[in-house]
Amino acid sequence: MSDALEVRELLAASAADLFRRHSPTEVVAGGWSPQLWDLVERAGLVEGAAIPELAAVVRVAAQFAAPIPLGEDALARAILARAELSAPPGPLTVAEFHEGTAEGVPYARWATAIVAANVDGVALLEPASYRVAEGTNLAGEPRDRVEAASFDPVGPGVALRVWGALLRSIQITGALERVLQLTARHAAERTQFGQPLNRFQAVAHQLAELARETAAARATAEAAVDTLGEDPELWKIAAAKIRCGEAAGRAAAIAHQVHGAIGFTEEHVLHHFTLRLWSWRDEFGTEEEWAFVLGGLMRDGMWEAVT
Repeated sequence: MSDALEVRELLAASAADLFRRHSPTEVVAGGWSPQLWDLVERAGLVEGAAIPELAAVVRVAAQFAAPIPLGEDALARAILARAELSAPPGPLTVAEFHEGTAEGVPYARWATAIVAANVDGVALLEPASYRVAEGTNLAGEPRDRVEAASFDPVGPGVALRVWGALLRSIQITGALERVLQLTARHAAERTQFGQPLNRFQAVAHQLAELARETAAARATAEAAVDTLGEDPELWKIAAAKIRCGEAAGRAAAIAHQVHGAIGFTEEHVLHHFTLRLWSWRDEFGTEEEWAFVLGGLMRDGMWEAVT
């Protein structure tokens, strides 16, 4: 095992231990946990970490539906560093404004600042410079509408939609792994006609398909992460968002079929992950939108990309 891979696995294990102890169902249901954020900051899980290590921690956080903007904060700080701007303490988030308004900004109401980023440049917005109208996505995560006064972007431009698509792809893989774990456990423990559900051929086939979808999604997301640099390969990010989105839809359907009625109840943990899958697959571009992007890229360089 390479040193880099060993560091990544050790960091992921530390993150899993922290979230397992401090992100129970009641914390997840609250939608935001300042206590969990403080613990993550003190643990230094993402401080100074390279992109592959950051991706590993973000994936683990998604496995526990951690109600904090861990990925958005890491992305915001990377954007600020690239623009040679200082980052304030506390949780940060990112937004792309159009005519002074940004829709669906993650955790804007709790952020100490918002990093506004687009192809023209970057700006760091303090809370006094914008107004927040609270909203949520399907999973109940904060997705707010932000109205800001005019601001002047500086530094190199950022394709926020691209980086956001990769972030959501990574998070989807983490949620898929938890959905697979929950569904496999339920099928092993739940009995029907005197035997576990996973002994029935139809259920076994569903579990195999769920495992396949999870593995395929993670493979495409990790392929995109491993090739990142100053000029990320856009087609790999597009492919990851498409494949992870497809896996999210199929996996959620299988999980609820296997769980039956109990999987739809408020008390069961499953919905915290399937609702996130349904939400994240549409954020920063749907499969259809990214398929158009990928199709254009392939048209211009099909043979080179395939070979």
